[in-house]
Amino acid sequence: MKMKDNESMKDYSSRLMDVVNQMKLLGEAYTDQKVVEKIMVLVPQKFEAKISVIEESCDLQSLTIAELTSKLHAQE
Repeated sequence: MKMKDNESMKDYSSRLMDVVNQMKLLGEAYTDQKVVEKIMVLVPQKFEAKISVIEESCDLQSLTIAELTSKLHAQE
């Protein structure tokens, strides 16, 4: 689920978490790390520099969805 160009990070993360929670209820096994990876790939081009910084400075195996969205929200 791609982030729309005119969508705020707060709205996108809320929409994404709704989908992730629905998938978990249906029995899909999604870890935070898998969702973090998906977010990093699906955000618009304007976040590319911030994504690069996050990849360089954070341990992606322990980065939570909330931490990532908070970091990207600060970019806005």
